Amino acid sequence: MGFSHFTELYSHIMRVINNSTYLYPDRRGFLTRSFHKAGQPACRQAGNVPPIGCDGIYGFHYRIIILLCLLIFSVASFSFADERVLDLSPLYYRKTDEAKQLKEVEILGSVFELKYSPEARKYSLKPFFNLEEDTVKKEKLTEILWPIGKFKRTEKGKLDWILPLYYSKYDTWDDGKETGTTMLLPFYIGGEAENGNYHLFFPLYGNLKGWFNKDEIKIALFPLYSSTVKGNDSSTEVMWPIFHYAKGEGHEGYRLWPFYGYDKKEGKHLKRFYLWPFVNYQKFYEGDKLVKTSFLSLPFYGFTESEKRSVETIMFPLYVHDKSSTRKYNRYDIIWPIFSFSRGEGRHITQFFPLFRFDRKGDTVHDVILWPFYWFDKVSSDGYERKESRLVPFFEDRRESWEKDKTDGRLVSLWPFYSYKRDRKDNVKISSPSLLAFLGYGKFREKMEENYSFLWAFYKYEGDKEGNSKSAYLWSLYKDQKSKTGRSINIPLFFSYNRDEKGEKTSFLKGLFETKKEGDKTKLKLFYIPLF
Repeated sequence: MGFSHFTELYSHIMRVINNSTYLYPDRRGFLTRSFHKAGQPACRQAGNVPPIGCDGIYGFHYRIIILLCLLIFSVASFSFADERVLDLSPLYYRKTDEAKQLKEVEILGSVFELKYSPEARKYSLKPFFNLEEDTVKKEKLTEILWPIGKFKRTEKGKLDWILPLYYSKYDTWDDGKETGTTMLLPFYIGGEAENGNYHLFFPLYGNLKGWFNKDEIKIALFPLYSSTVKGNDSSTEVMWPIFHYAKGEGHEGYRLWPFYGYDKKEGKHLKRFYLWPFVNYQKFYEGDKLVKTSFLSLPFYGFTESEKRSVETIMFPLYVHDKSSTRKYNRYDIIWPIFSFSRGEGRHITQFFPLFRFDRKGDTVHDVILWPFYWFDKVSSDGYERKESRLVPFFEDRRESWEKDKTDGRLVSLWPFYSYKRDRKDNVKISSPSLLAFLGYGKFREKMEENYSFLWAFYKYEGDKEGNSKSAYLWSLYKDQKSKTGRSINIPLFFSYNRDEKGEKTSFLKGLFETKKEGDKTKLKLFYIPLF
């Protein structure tokens, strides 16, 4: 749009204003309209302040305002059309790359987010809805009010849930067969197992296959009747857990709960109880060899004896003695869990609950002071080491290192103000405030931050070891991006600064004042008009 076009547009608007509508300030300072029919003489009516739009100081100021508005909004809008990035953050942000077929749109910060590429697509309206599709891996993911609803499809199977009522997971094998289960809690469980399909309408009637380490479980008006099968063994329950009968190859058992129970399997075990849970007696075998014996008469006395371990209790929880020959330690509990002491080559524990607990097991350390407020853990295994300090709920510092590839990572959280995360690839994420304290690590915490942190995170930072980084303040109202080749700072509509290998550009109000340097050349814009 050239200067002549602006002159024509400005003249047209002034004619409309001068020949149609005037605005007068009344005695209270409000602007009121007066429809002019007589033309300019109305400007000179006695006792009235000249209306805005007439000749004189009021008309001159008004014309300047109109001209500036036209320049800012009209010219700026034309400059937007020529750019691949339209940034009105936090209200609206769009970035496109037609050559690479890339598109990215964000509305209201990242409440609505769209990302498109030939390999992947993502549409989200946080925290209500999220759709992701990977066309290379042929995967689709739909999430609704995560973690309440999740629906995932892959070449290997599918996973659906609507917490806490519905869950379904099926795996597809190389031969095309599907195995899995569907649950509509607490009334229905059904699915496909290796030995056939099953359906359970709880508590009325049905069966399960591959559940609870059993080949098949059947029920009818549970707990009135149920039965189980595993290999050659079968059992029947009537008025569970009162009546029980089991039989099989070398196996026999029966129970009249809570008075008496008996279960014997040759070469495996012999178990009895009297007036459960007060008297229990068990023996375990490996073939004909007795390897373990245990007896418990609550709360008076109990013991467990084997080649590797010996445990004795008197008036539990007043006294417990645990001796392990494999771990090479002795443990004494007195008025458990208040006093606990372990000494030996394999373990060293000193506990006075809840004041402190100091636990050493090889390279593993587990300390607690003023439970549950302060925790310290150290774990070392196969070249991996983790150290973690927590002051619940305010502070957390977790450090990890991998000896094999000489990498490390760290997570620091100062609730509710700040969180810092650096992974083993030196990718860094910083967020403030940070309200997700002690939610564990991995996918669950990442998903919580992805779906809900936009509600409170005023500042976000992401960076990598290559020197690339991006910072966003107040939901992208201020953005700062850095790379090896340059830097960009952007306050949407008001200010932008860009520097790369080609040169440097600084702009106020999208060209109201703008300088651009490319090599030895310098360009200047003033009021959106190129001067040189």
